[in-house]
Amino acid sequence: MYGVVLILVLIITGGAIAFIGDRIGSKVGKKKMTILGLRPKHTSILVTIVTGILITTTTLGVMTIMSKNVRTALFGMEKLNQNMQQARNDLAEASAQLAMAKAEQDKIKSELGATKQELVGLQQQKEQLEERSNELQSLNGHLENANQLLTANNQELVAKSDKLTRINDILEEGNERLSKNNSELYQINRELTTGIKIMREGSIAFQAGEALASGVIKGKSSLDDIHTDLARLLEMARYTVSRKLGGDIADRNKDVWIYQPEFDEAAKYISSHEGEYVVRIVAAGNLIQGEAVATNLKIFQNKTVYTDGQLITDQNITFNPDSTAELQSVLTNFLSKVNHQAKDDGMVPDTLNGSVGVIDSQQIYNIMNQLQHSNGKAIISAFADGITDIVGPLRIKLKLLGTGALP
Repeated sequence: MYGVVLILVLIITGGAIAFIGDRIGSKVGKKKMTILGLRPKHTSILVTIVTGILITTTTLGVMTIMSKNVRTALFGMEKLNQNMQQARNDLAEASAQLAMAKAEQDKIKSELGATKQELVGLQQQKEQLEERSNELQSLNGHLENANQLLTANNQELVAKSDKLTRINDILEEGNERLSKNNSELYQINRELTTGIKIMREGSIAFQAGEALASGVIKGKSSLDDIHTDLARLLEMARYTVSRKLGGDIADRNKDVWIYQPEFDEAAKYISSHEGEYVVRIVAAGNLIQGEAVATNLKIFQNKTVYTDGQLITDQNITFNPDSTAELQSVLTNFLSKVNHQAKDDGMVPDTLNGSVGVIDSQQIYNIMNQLQHSNGKAIISAFADGITDIVGPLRIKLKLLGTGALP
């Protein structure tokens, strides 16, 4: 739209200038006017030339005023050409740089692809390292547990080593005692051999298992206290032997012999256990008068077997009240049952006769009398007369029920 307006302006301006020039030329020609002393004809030509120059000048002036591009074409063409050439050079350089940039971009893309692949590999390595780290942490935990276990085992082994050292020392002491005891056993063996010969002619002073002394020793005491208590029992046994054999009590150390390791082991056992223990010194075998009395230790944990008035056992009996022999047999069988029951309940019987209980003769007489005046049927019961421990003696109360006694 701007170009159309410019063309219209130029046409109108050119036409107006041409018209004015024509009119001036006509007047000059008619009036025969001269300019600069020229002939009229030449003056007319000069006016025409000036008119053309004005037209051209006006056209260029208008175009220059109205269009920046015309001004640039008229006055800045060379600079424009230089700028265009510079632009071409810049474009070529920019194209070259663009090509280099594209090449660099392609290289960077290639390196980026390699970097991504390397990053994927590194990520995989990271995951593997994390997994390995978790495994190592787990293994480290196991190793710590194993280390603690080894430490505990090491401490236990050290303790066992110390214990074995102490045991070794004890065994060395025991070996010395055994060497000493071997000599004693050799002497005893000679005496026993002599005793066997004497046995055919001599009398037996003590039967095997016969108790020479007994007592109660409290457990968990010091070894010294327990040794003292056992030594007192040994003194009691020597006194028993001296009294029975009629020997000199001052020389009774030659009468009783006990195996020293057995003596020490018994003391250790009692010292390491709670409660009370009944200790008996019994003859190791049938002993002939005149030979050394070899003994053994019997240890029983003491306890209360029966409380006062506790039922031991009972029995339904049937009998002939007119037969004294049958009544005695029934009563003897029941007392034997009481004895067995007491042993089953934990009482330690006498080593010689195997009995544990005692009953006074008056009770036997009264029971016999009641049975003789009954109808031949009764329930007989045995009760403990007082608190009784394992060594007794068990004192018995007998009671009869359902006798149907005759008036």
